[in-house]
Amino acid sequence: MVASEFTIIDSYLEFGVPTFITAPGPTKEPFKRLALKMKQQGYYPMLRKEAERHMIKITPKPFLKPPRLWINLVLFTAACGTILIDGYLQSSNPVFAKHLLNLTFTDTILQAVFYTGCILAIFGLHEVGHKVACEFNNMDASLPYFIPGIPGVLPTFGAVIMQREPPVNRDQLFDLGFTGPIVGFIILIFVTLLAFQTAFLVPESQALAWEQMGLIQYIPSPLLFYVIGEIIRPSPEGFVLFLSPIGRAAWLGAIVTFLNLMPAWQLDGGHIARATFGPKLHRAVSMVSVAILFLMGWWTMALFLVLFMGRGQHPGPLDDVSSLSKTRKLMTIVILGILISCAIIMW
Repeated sequence: MVASEFTIIDSYLEFGVPTFITAPGPTKEPFKRLALKMKQQGYYPMLRKEAERHMIKITPKPFLKPPRLWINLVLFTAACGTILIDGYLQSSNPVFAKHLLNLTFTDTILQAVFYTGCILAIFGLHEVGHKVACEFNNMDASLPYFIPGIPGVLPTFGAVIMQREPPVNRDQLFDLGFTGPIVGFIILIFVTLLAFQTAFLVPESQALAWEQMGLIQYIPSPLLFYVIGEIIRPSPEGFVLFLSPIGRAAWLGAIVTFLNLMPAWQLDGGHIARATFGPKLHRAVSMVSVAILFLMGWWTMALFLVLFMGRGQHPGPLDDVSSLSKTRKLMTIVILGILISCAIIMW
């Protein structure tokens, strides 16, 4: 099978692993064909460059247990519960429920349901983007696992899908990291627009009085909020905008999008960085990302990354020799723009 796509210079067993040294030449398309053939036979080929030589190693596909869909369902139900409770807490805030709107209990529940829908749309469609990328590239992947959070603090930690097969090349790895954030960001824009459309104009003096009473608090906002706010609902002098719970849903979406796009470890941004820069620069960029998170006040996330980066580096795609396509390299500018627009400094 290897000889059908590559010119073999040498072959041998290295600790029981079939290894082939191939002649220089095109690699991306021949390797894609080889990977498909071998996957059908229960093997994965790995293409690496060592000592200026192209080396293909063959490993058997690991045995994977059938997916247990009940786990996805239980986690999704739990996440819906924590988000709904958080939405109720936000909607029942006296400023929103009594001063700005006269909400009944039923109205508050409806507000919480709508809040839940906004968050699930941002995070859920983000994972749908990943799933579509996997299906397009013939990679087996699980359904999303939603992670419940703590109502009143962080109602959900987002969702993840589990890759059951590795990406074939850097293009597929880039697609895996890119599609989720771009879909989630588009939904985030719509939710943010809705949040500002439904916001309330409040005199600064009244907002200050509510803040002194402990009913509201000002929190740092992403650049996206300032841009959309100036376009959609510019505040007259002496007034401020008070966002409804939908604004909190957008704020949470921006936080998760920003953190997930940091070019570190195996975050979505890490996949993109690994596909774009290769293994050595990816490690350097990961460390820089951790330092930036510390400086911005995201200490918990920075420590989380330090912990997991110490346990192992990004494995990369099966073909780690073929370069990323030019179109995808240009798309990194889009990712950088999304990262900046969602950045929030927490001090």
